[in-house]
Amino acid sequence: DPDNDGSVNIQEFQRKTNPQEDDTDDDGLKDGVETNTGTWVSAASTGTDPLKADTDGDGLKDGVETNTGALVSVNNTGSNPLLGDTDGDTYSDFDEVMLGFNPSNASQHPVVPATYEAAVQADNPSHWLRFEESAV
Repeated sequence: DPDNDGSVNIQEFQRKTNPQEDDTDDDGLKDGVETNTGTWVSAASTGTDPLKADTDGDGLKDGVETNTGALVSVNNTGSNPLLGDTDGDTYSDFDEVMLGFNPSNASQHPVVPATYEAAVQADNPSHWLRFEESAV
């Protein structure tokens, strides 16, 4: 294991990861903990894909999605790296984190005005995006 990522060279070859890089996808997690099973077991067995920096496609790198349930910062979001919307409230983990809400708590999310006109009047671009997404 020349790169000290927890995966021996044969595992790196089988998984198509780089045996000279401890973090092939540059997501902040060593290749050895990214088991690509789709099931989070622990921080040592994340279930994430070692070839995709953002396994769930939510806009947050796997390494910042710590699956603790507690939003600490943008570098420790507490969200699940295998779910784009950890708390199932229809707001992506990325949107919630960027707006300062806990992506693991469904009762914490932006309040969206009832109409597009009200959103424009509130002058909050995140509201406009929400209406544009639902209108498509």
